[in-house]
Parts: sequence; structure tokens; C-alpha cells
Amino acid sequence: MTPDNPTDSPAPGPARRGPPSLGTQLVVLGQDLADLFERVCRPYGVSRVGADILALLAANDPEPMEPWQVGQVLGLQSNHLTMLFDRLVGEGLVERAVHPTDRRRRLVRLTDAGADSCAVLAASLVSIERQLLDAGLTADEQARLAALCTRLRNGMRESIIPQHQTRPGP
Repeated sequence: MTPDNPTDSPAPGPARRGPPSLGTQLVVLGQDLADLFERVCRPYGVSRVGADILALLAANDPEPMEPWQVGQVLGLQSNHLTMLFDRLVGEGLVERAVHPTDRRRRLVRLTDAGADSCAVLAASLVSIERQLLDAGLTADEQARLAALCTRLRNGMRESIIPQHQTRPGP
């Protein structure tokens, strides 16, 4: 490489244009939070999504739910739900029953062990969430963040996600 022949120089790397975009930062934060919550859930024998199912069933208790209702609320497909319910039933946290008026349909509900696990797990998740939020944001900032997250999700649903889908993606 000589001053007279600059083509001998190595190709420059990608130009750095500043910090990652806000969208990228939100995706990374979401992944980090999902990973953290997953690690909190594992000692209780459930995944983060399993914990979401337990929390939903607990919120609906004492009424059972149909699996499709759980999937609709949580944005999960039936094949994934079946696998999750198989695990939760196997752990003794959820029970399945035949619908009383239509034997083709199934109902799911928490067992007593599932309700106990859900309460302990929810307390752990709330504690972690509080620690994270209180370490970085004031109460006013937390309220503002919650409002902004709601607006972003509503805007995304209204403008990007087709009517027939519950979640973004193909």
C-alpha cells in the first residue's frame, strides 16, 4: 500500500451510524427480559409461557377455559398449546376435562398444586420486575413507559397486523 495507490488498502468495515435504532433496542430489551423471566420460571418446573398459562387460568379461576381461549388470549397456536398443556398436566399443575355439553371439546383448569405454584411464581416475577423498574426508573417514568408501551402495541395492531392475525409475523 502506497500513497500513490490507495486501492492496496483493506476495505473499510461497515460504517457506524450511531446507536442502534429504537426498534432494535426494544427488541433486544424484550429478548433480555424474556430470557430473565425464563430463568426465574425454570426452578418452578415451567417455562415463561407455561407461567403465562398458569396466570391466565388463575385469573379465570374457578371457571375452566377451553384451550383455544388460552391460545387466543396469549397468541399461541394449537400445536404449541397441546405440547405446553401436556407438560403442565404431566407436572400436575393443570388438569384437562371433557366439556360437560360437548364431548368433543376439552376444558383446562389449575389443580391445587398449580394454583400454589402460580402464586409463588407470580410473586417471584413481580419481585424481579419491581427490582428492574425501580433500579432504573422513577414511579412517574414507569407509568409513562406503561402508557407508551400500550400505545405502541395498539398502534402496531391497528396499522401493521392483519385483522385475521393475533400477532405480528407471517
